[in-house]
Amino acid sequence: MRSVSPRGGLRRVATTLAATATALFLGAGLAAPAMADEEPPPAGVTGDLLESTTPGTDVNFGGEADYATHLFQLELSDGTVVEAYCIDINQNTNTEVPYVEGSWGDHPQNPDFEANADRVHWILQNSYPTVDDLGAIAEAAGTDSLTLEQVIGATQAAIWHFADGRDLAEGNDAGVIALYEYLTGEANTGLPSGGEPTASLSITPATAEGTAGSDIGEFTVATTADEVPLTVEGAEGVEVIVDGAAASAVANGGTFAVRVPEGTEAGAATVSGEVSATANLGRIFRSANYDPNNEDTWTQTLILAQTTNITAQASVSVTWDDAPAPSPSPSPSDTPSPSPSPSDTPSETPSPTPSDTPAPPSDDDDLPVTGSQIGILAAVAALLIGGGGAAMMIARKRRAAAAGLDADS
Repeated sequence: MRSVSPRGGLRRVATTLAATATALFLGAGLAAPAMADEEPPPAGVTGDLLESTTPGTDVNFGGEADYATHLFQLELSDGTVVEAYCIDINQNTNTEVPYVEGSWGDHPQNPDFEANADRVHWILQNSYPTVDDLGAIAEAAGTDSLTLEQVIGATQAAIWHFADGRDLAEGNDAGVIALYEYLTGEANTGLPSGGEPTASLSITPATAEGTAGSDIGEFTVATTADEVPLTVEGAEGVEVIVDGAAASAVANGGTFAVRVPEGTEAGAATVSGEVSATANLGRIFRSANYDPNNEDTWTQTLILAQTTNITAQASVSVTWDDAPAPSPSPSPSDTPSPSPSPSDTPSETPSPTPSDTPAPPSDDDDLPVTGSQIGILAAVAALLIGGGGAAMMIARKRRAAAAGLDADS
């Protein structure tokens, strides 16, 4: 009868133990997926630059190049189309980049704009399309008549004068020069201090972080409406807090926080507002995803040339970590525990300690592996690998012993 060598069986045991250990260790690392970063929601009214424009007369500032002028069209988030001029003479248009409403000091590519923004605002109030009577505009400029193209060209050139430091050169169209000089001359007194138009709707900052069991952020609301109703989308129990109490609306200029109940798992929520508001003449719209290191996000910043009513929307997001639950304090016992009485006869069978009693297996096989579990699995893996190695050594010793017996016989 052919004897069966134990070498193959022990080798299979060792291989199985090593493979099991490797699978456990790798599985622990793969069970904790990384959370993907998410783009924050827009914190104000958004819009898209349309291809269609109303062209004006080309203008020249003393160089070889002539600059084309346009009255642009911006489609806001509710579908309303509003007209706007450019305040970035060196930047091309980009209809693929989304726009978001901003303040005069929030001009990413021309930080000097804010110093002269009130003069630009005066131009918008005293030229087309706010004043749609071309005869009245020509009379103010001291000329007989002006075409729409001349008015748009002169108005854009005057805006570039204050926004970009450009001076219109001699040799331009006479009507354009006349209106340009009026719009940039002594008549342009700008606006009183604090004259920046109110935002349609903005909630700032766009994001905030915190911990469950606390109030997260201080968000400020600015709007042309009296108040803004707010809704929360996220985990159960998350709510808007105003002056320490739950609220469903915030007044213009007011602030709010987001309260996350204690014990809530780590997560995120979005707070949104929608209101009937006014998009004011003089508000700027800039690239919503502007990145100074990525030219694909750059585009001409626009300034609204008219006031219009819109349905304004804005939203912000909050994220939080789950705070560990506090350990309960032990309550004092009213009745002291009795002292153990000595026993004359020692117990032959000691009671098992908690460490001697194995915990029942868990059915939660699909739960993610935590850091402490990974440590346990690593220890188990090491034991299994060690066991596999020991099994292989036993196999070798048995083979050597068998070889010795064969030599003696």
